[in-house]
Amino acid sequence: MRALVLNTQMEPGGAQRMADVIFEHLRDRGHEAEWWSLYLKRPAFEDRPGAYCLSETPPQSALDYAKILAKFAFRLYQFRPTVIFAFTHYANTLGLAAGRLVGVPVRIAHQGNPRETYPLLARKADSLLGTLGVYTANIMCSRAVLQSFSQNSQRYLSDTQVILNGSRQNHQVPTSAQRYAAKRTFGLEHDEKLVVAVGRLSAQKRHQILIDAMNHLPMTRLLIAGDGEDRAELEARIVASRLQSRVRLLGNIPPNQVAELLTAADVFAMASEFEGLSLALVEAMAAGLPIVGSDIPQISDVVVDDAGRSAGTLIASTNPKEWADAILEVTATDGIGEEYGRRARQRARAFDIDQSALEYISIAESQYRVMESQFQVG
Repeated sequence: MRALVLNTQMEPGGAQRMADVIFEHLRDRGHEAEWWSLYLKRPAFEDRPGAYCLSETPPQSALDYAKILAKFAFRLYQFRPTVIFAFTHYANTLGLAAGRLVGVPVRIAHQGNPRETYPLLARKADSLLGTLGVYTANIMCSRAVLQSFSQNSQRYLSDTQVILNGSRQNHQVPTSAQRYAAKRTFGLEHDEKLVVAVGRLSAQKRHQILIDAMNHLPMTRLLIAGDGEDRAELEARIVASRLQSRVRLLGNIPPNQVAELLTAADVFAMASEFEGLSLALVEAMAAGLPIVGSDIPQISDVVVDDAGRSAGTLIASTNPKEWADAILEVTATDGIGEEYGRRARQRARAFDIDQSALEYISIAESQYRVMESQFQVG
């Protein structure tokens, strides 16, 4: 196969990490592959040979979009892939529609967030293209995301299936010495409690809830890894609350530092309004961290196993005091954090990114073989 892996934007996000692993496995299996993004939002994966951004800056006008689409069409015609793996709604709609027009036989869409979070135009385009069969496979990253598409047509739903997002996991339990060393790396004493959040600084993630919760947790620190458009607003909030000594925005940090941050942490917190299936959440659970998270389907599907055992506390409120109380219970009550952490590590084993990538590729290879044989018979 000649495969194109396509993202809307390049940034250090979950969809990009899933695309990167698929890209890696395609090459390992001997397929010719390239990885394109329509534009660069934030630097990430710069060391990947074969990865390319059509625009080095996000589009700001209709003319910018037109230039990106023209460049995409030209490169698509030159590369002539036999399969496209598209990630996020604009890559799905624009990329796979273009692929259909130029005769790409296998066109695989990925739905990484609940349908209601898509812009209206993208939602309508996605429904139309899925119903018309432009997607030869339509992959949902979680059961909760699939449920959000349940009102779509039966024709649309006939091509859908769930492949869980996942992560590469280190299943070794860190020693006390390793945890203390990690805490020192981030300027903490060994007995200080640390809450960690990992995610874009955007409205979706609702980091302001966690920052405000720190007003009720005077002996606790909060470190947030990630960057985004809300950084200035969150920094101002930290200063206004006089929390500079206990709350830090770390920006984008490399994966090895994220792993060390999770080793140092006592709790992983995720206050998101919505998710698809968060790789950061899975990685925190694989590190054995108890979870304090929003009580939304996309988080509870990960935190709670099929037997109903939870790896943390889920909160249906945006009240910072309730979040502070939940964090305090996990960190201060004997045995609770340890039990949640044990369950978290066990539950995380269900989310393996390499297995997920191979499932994507298996679908593409199977569809390609069928279409190739039909062409030969014809």
